[in-house]
Amino acid sequence: MRLNAFLVGTLAFALSQVAAHPLEISSSLARAEENLNAFAARASTSKNDKRKGKDSEDEDKDSEDEDKDSEDEDKDSKDKDKDSKDKDKDSKDKDKDKDSKDKNPKCKARSKTPRSLFARSKFNCGDQIEIDGKKYTLGDELGSGESGTVFELSDKVKGYKAVAKEYSHVGKGKIESENLQKVGQLIMDAKQKDGTVFAIMPDMIDGKRTKLYDWHAYDWYVKKNDNKGPQCKSFMKAVREAIAKKVADIAISKHIVHDDFTSNGNVLFEGQNEDDITVTLIDWGKTEEVGGRSKAEIEKMALERLEDKKYPLNAFKSKSASPKANAFSDIQCDPSSELYDNQWQ
Repeated sequence: MRLNAFLVGTLAFALSQVAAHPLEISSSLARAEENLNAFAARASTSKNDKRKGKDSEDEDKDSEDEDKDSEDEDKDSKDKDKDSKDKDKDSKDKDKDKDSKDKNPKCKARSKTPRSLFARSKFNCGDQIEIDGKKYTLGDELGSGESGTVFELSDKVKGYKAVAKEYSHVGKGKIESENLQKVGQLIMDAKQKDGTVFAIMPDMIDGKRTKLYDWHAYDWYVKKNDNKGPQCKSFMKAVREAIAKKVADIAISKHIVHDDFTSNGNVLFEGQNEDDITVTLIDWGKTEEVGGRSKAEIEKMALERLEDKKYPLNAFKSKSASPKANAFSDIQCDPSSELYDNQWQ
């Protein structure tokens, strides 16, 4: 009751004031309306600014996303270019491989190179190996034995016409490589990714040096001269003496004795006649120590082994299981011997 009386009184007072001061109340209401409109305008502006700010942020984000998309496209484009270049490189490598094989026509006639009883080669004519960061194609097989297999090479290595020997055993390869280094017949070693070791050597059979049966002097003294006893035997004696002297010279100067010099495949010759013979020893897989021997003692040992008929003639192993003499025996001068018949089959 008291509250109602208060409200009624207050309302009556307000009405009396409006009636007494109508202009002032109207002015106050107008100012209040203006203030309310101004406040509403500021609120709207602030809201618009926030919306614009958000829109701007969204635009910036969209721009960043577009930039990222552009970068991704550039990256994809670069990746595609790289893939394209890789494909071009692979294609060129294949073309190069084909060209390399074309340089070795002997490879075309067979898919696998024949192997001897000793050979354990993983590689064949036409296969590629890496030497000092460069790819080389193996050419025809030149020979194989207990220690490994020797191949021609498609290109020169460090300026040398070279051959590559694949070792059947890494340990033996290391020993022979050290021996080749001693006698100056090693260009470099070339270990492959699968662990196979190759020794890269100068091709010693270079048109001047050759094996006994391809030597023009041997052709003259033994084959074309109808094996006339005295001349042929004198020639073979000179050959043995030249080999023995070379074995002794290297033993003293390089401190290593070649231990496989009775094999025709390990001795190369050049010269015109029995008074002009130069010998080169190759294949240093089998050696022995000097052991305090003098040059004369080593030369005598080598000469005795070359004259001894019990040493095998490796050149004819495929024709005769038990040959009667080594390649440098006087039996070369006997056309009636089994050895001689085997030679010319």
